[in-house]
Amino acid sequence: MLDATWRKSRKMLALNPALQTLPRLGLGTLSASRYVIRKGHAPHQLSTLEAVGAALAQIEARPQIAAALNEALTAFVAWHAALRA
Repeated sequence: MLDATWRKSRKMLALNPALQTLPRLGLGTLSASRYVIRKGHAPHQLSTLEAVGAALAQIEARPQIAAALNEALTAFVAWHAALRA
């Protein structure tokens, strides 16, 4: 899992042939990102935490993994918003 902005992760992938050979997991159709601290350019662009949760839920066939991580993300976003208020 590359943890970077969308632009930087694409650049990391393009510049590193070893990364290009690794298997990839398509996450399919997902809800729009709940991570509103930074905006993606498209609704399908998820935070690293959301992507990891979706991947683990898919690999393990346990959707509660993604649900638990999404709850944590929602709490973090709320905490961040409270700090800025």
